[in-house]
Amino acid sequence: MNTLKNEVVKQKCEYLERFSTKKETFTDTLIMFNTITEKLSGWKTFVPPSFKLSDHYLKAIKEE
Repeated sequence: MNTLKNEVVKQKCEYLERFSTKKETFTDTLIMFNTITEKLSGWKTFVPPSFKLSDHYLKAIKEE
């Protein structure tokens, strides 16, 4: 019963219904775009550990 009365859950369910029926509003689209942009912006600075290792390996080869 608490879940049914939870306003956040209700809003998300309504959004999913609009999204699945292609009736989402322009505001919904902007909110989704901003959320995705925020999540993906963290990837700009991400460097996999293997790249750091490769960089070190390349420098070691150059020194030899």
